[in-house]
Amino acid sequence: MQVIVKGKNVKVTPAMRAYAEQKIGHLAHYFDRVLDASVSMSIERNWQIVDASIAVPGETFSAADRTQDMYASVDAVVDKLTAQITKFKERRTKRGHESIREGAAPVSEEEEPQAPQVGRITRRKRFGVRPMAPEDAAEEMKDLGHDFFIFVNAQSEQFSVLYRRRDGSLGLIEPYLE
Repeated sequence: MQVIVKGKNVKVTPAMRAYAEQKIGHLAHYFDRVLDASVSMSIERNWQIVDASIAVPGETFSAADRTQDMYASVDAVVDKLTAQITKFKERRTKRGHESIREGAAPVSEEEEPQAPQVGRITRRKRFGVRPMAPEDAAEEMKDLGHDFFIFVNAQSEQFSVLYRRRDGSLGLIEPYLE
């Protein structure tokens, strides 16, 4: 598997490139066929930001993290990707789907991916929600490795959005009727 490593506002040194390739490349042992793997490294203010994605037939896993150290950011992203892949495989096993190693239907060589159109919905996702306290939602969001989480607030019985702010703290969006 080839891992594409690129930098934005940072010169990617050979040591950083090798470290990212080794860490992200290790995730390929979960799948027989990896379509794409990429890592983007950037620096904003004092944050060392790493954004990585792995595409396999039928699924794309992506994660991002920022710390004061680029190597620590790579480690955090690999941990998040590992958690996503493990959860994905467990879900597939529980549902009785074919083995992950067998993969989905192969992509035809004639099919070319369409460029996304601005303002057009390209993916729709449905999920069940259950009432919970914002503290429980924060824990769930942390376990999933997401930057936001939609839930029904048990106190107000309304949809709420919990999100991670740039400074690392959490924000809560609660709607109200005018």
